[in-house]
Amino acid sequence: GGFKHVASGNVDGMATEQGYYALVAYDRFLNDKTSLYNMSDVTINTDPDVPVSEDKDITLTDVTGTGVTVISKESILNGMELEAKLLTSGELYDKVKEALKDGKFTLYDLYLLENNLEVQPDGTITVSIPVSDGYDGTKCNVYRVNEDGSVTEITAALKDGKLVFETDQMGAFAIYQPAAVEPTNSDRNGGTTDSPQTGDSSNVALWFAMSLLSLAALTVLSRKKKTVK
Repeated sequence: GGFKHVASGNVDGMATEQGYYALVAYDRFLNDKTSLYNMSDVTINTDPDVPVSEDKDITLTDVTGTGVTVISKESILNGMELEAKLLTSGELYDKVKEALKDGKFTLYDLYLLENNLEVQPDGTITVSIPVSDGYDGTKCNVYRVNEDGSVTEITAALKDGKLVFETDQMGAFAIYQPAAVEPTNSDRNGGTTDSPQTGDSSNVALWFAMSLLSLAALTVLSRKKKTVK
């Protein structure tokens, strides 16, 4: 089952490897082939019918039920779990609240777990976060929350009721919708301030209608006077 360096010794791997080299070299010599360390007469064949293993996309869904999902290649996400925590209080939440005080936001902390240990993806992943009830997805932005609580806007697209973006790092992300800004009187009138300050245009419309009626009445009276003459 193997070779020894000396007859009184034991079979070992190095002697066995060298013994096989010797047998192959002698076999090639007997069959008029090139030497063992030449082997230029050997053709390497690549079988095109043997398929290459495809690195497929796989999807991870948050185990806590928030609806957050992550998509990437199997080589990146294989064997991992996704966990998303909805944060509604705490130090990080308060910092984000101060940074995004001009609107409303939903804050998530996203983790990838492998063997119950938190890990970062070894490549780019696509994250999808559902738009919460009461939010208009077309007006929402996505912000990455930095370690100091500051926020950085990242590019996201609305698709099937979810905000979708790419990242190579897990962490905290905020879905933010700016507060609606009420138009001023000058905004309503194209930048002029000649409109009534009350904001009620019904008096103006009534005045305009009465003017038209008065003009019509004067026209009729004038025609009647001419007829009488």
